[in-house]
Amino acid sequence: MLEDVLYEVLPVIGFAICASSVLVLVVMRRAADAFQFTPMLEDVLYEVLPVIGFAICASSVLVLVVMRRAADAFQFTVWFAAIDLLTGLATLYAGFYGIFSTIYGRTGEVTTPFKCLSEAVHVSLWLFLDMYNMMLLSLFCFDRLLFMVVPVSYIKASRLYLNWPFILFLGVVSGVLVTPAFSLSVESYRNESILIPAFCRLDFVTGWDYYDSHSRAMQWMPIGGMGCIALALVLFGIRALKQRWLYNWSEEAHHSKQLFVAAFLRCFLMTVAVNMPLLLVFTASNSMQLLELRDVLVR
Repeated sequence: MLEDVLYEVLPVIGFAICASSVLVLVVMRRAADAFQFTPMLEDVLYEVLPVIGFAICASSVLVLVVMRRAADAFQFTVWFAAIDLLTGLATLYAGFYGIFSTIYGRTGEVTTPFKCLSEAVHVSLWLFLDMYNMMLLSLFCFDRLLFMVVPVSYIKASRLYLNWPFILFLGVVSGVLVTPAFSLSVESYRNESILIPAFCRLDFVTGWDYYDSHSRAMQWMPIGGMGCIALALVLFGIRALKQRWLYNWSEEAHHSKQLFVAAFLRCFLMTVAVNMPLLLVFTASNSMQLLELRDVLVR
């Protein structure tokens, strides 16, 4: 089933790559040399974001439709697709917000962090969805580890958390965990002398302390997830050798393989998506401008 989903999603991803590439070619057609890349980078990114957001939404809806009857641990595909759909909508909004701000010349204007919560809605959504995604991915990795620790009673134990009420509870916990991000916004509501650029960068809205903690969590959580999967595979090897590769597993072997691959790939791709743009930011010659756009690059 996972293979079918991947092949059905590939055309959507291919269309998104083609559309975004054409958009970049149109926007950058008059760039004569490398120096013209720097001032236009911000415009290009915000113009590409709606295309990326649309692609994320389309692929997420496709996964939701195909996997709507998923059971047991395959429900993680549905839950991740739901989070990705909301992320796509937030990215779509971020693109149009950036285009609107650029067209109407708001690049030099200032606003308060509190006003950013109502105007730049994507900021709040990104913060919440980042946390929700990390919570759900941690649960997915824990699920795979639990399967190896207690393979016989796994089905009974997993019923405690493989259900919508528990996943919604994780959403509530995620919302509570991101509330410190809005302390500066609440303070600016009482003190309007706290001003930030109207583009509403994430670190300006949340304050550096929370932003740094949030970024580090996004950097290291998927690495920890890959470590958890690696530990589960080591346990599998030990248990399989001890039992001469015969054991009363509570999942079909090919299903287990698909789920382990899905969990590892989700962690690996998140690691690449977060760390590669940050590496680019701190090594590029025009790092100051890229630093301002690092959150857009990550997403």
